[in-house]
Amino acid sequence: MSITKRIRDNQRNTVLSPVPPFPKSMMLEPSNACNHACRFCGNNRSGIKRVNIPVDFARDILAQAAALGVEEVGLYLRGEPFLHPRLNEIVSYAKASGIGYVYLSSNGGCGTTEAYEAVLEAGLDSFKFSINAGNRQDFKAIHGKDDFEKVVERLRWLIAYREATGLDFKIYVSSTFIDATRGAILAMRDEFAPLVDEYYVHGTCPVPGVKSTDLDHGFSLPCPMVFNRVHVTAEGYLNACCFDFENALAVADLTRVPLNDAWASPLFEDLRRKHLMRNAKGVLCGNCVAGGGVEYEPLVMEFMSRSKRHENP
Repeated sequence: MSITKRIRDNQRNTVLSPVPPFPKSMMLEPSNACNHACRFCGNNRSGIKRVNIPVDFARDILAQAAALGVEEVGLYLRGEPFLHPRLNEIVSYAKASGIGYVYLSSNGGCGTTEAYEAVLEAGLDSFKFSINAGNRQDFKAIHGKDDFEKVVERLRWLIAYREATGLDFKIYVSSTFIDATRGAILAMRDEFAPLVDEYYVHGTCPVPGVKSTDLDHGFSLPCPMVFNRVHVTAEGYLNACCFDFENALAVADLTRVPLNDAWASPLFEDLRRKHLMRNAKGVLCGNCVAGGGVEYEPLVMEFMSRSKRHENP
């Protein structure tokens, strides 16, 4: 199944209820750190403490998720998964717990080919590269790193590795474009699309913390991800959103609260009611609707405060 079809199917099956059934899809964040600083991403602007998810905690969450009927797990969220030194173990735990489909997305600038082999041998079902440029100059301007040749080499390596080993996994590429980079991205797509399972391109969307005049499309309420997907952060929070780089939408500390209880919590229920009433006033979600500039308060101030990086005076 293509990655875009999976996304469409998940949205089509969304139950818009204050307490919807526990989702079939979950994102589990190995690391909230990133080695790149993409122009349209809020990660490098957030001032958040950089942490890797504890492996024992990840294993516990995966076991809970499998028992609750989760069928697919994406091992990424706001950061680069290969910054976690034990990523292959997390993949192994996910597959051993009974999760049918385990996937990840990487910018391709981090991790060794040995690390790639380790996650694939552990049972990874699909590997996606996020490459938001089609040439070296654009890549450096968009990603903030001069890694274009390295990333393309990694993509070619992965294609050759699958052919040589016969391992059964999917290879995807996604590219976010702005007007200035669209032509080169489309040319690169035309080159690599016959070699991978899907190469899809899309324009930019509102991201909290990022001021941009390059927006291609916006969002409206209710947002499907509040109802149809679980987001577990590296800090151990259940977060309502995959674009929340400061944990303003964290609803529960999963080191203290079971996953199912957090999903059905009164705080999360109240947020979903706001979405159903199309009223995001005072919450981070309003920035996606308005394209930024909306004042908001965190759902739980403690979670947001704990996440902040405190610099030495």
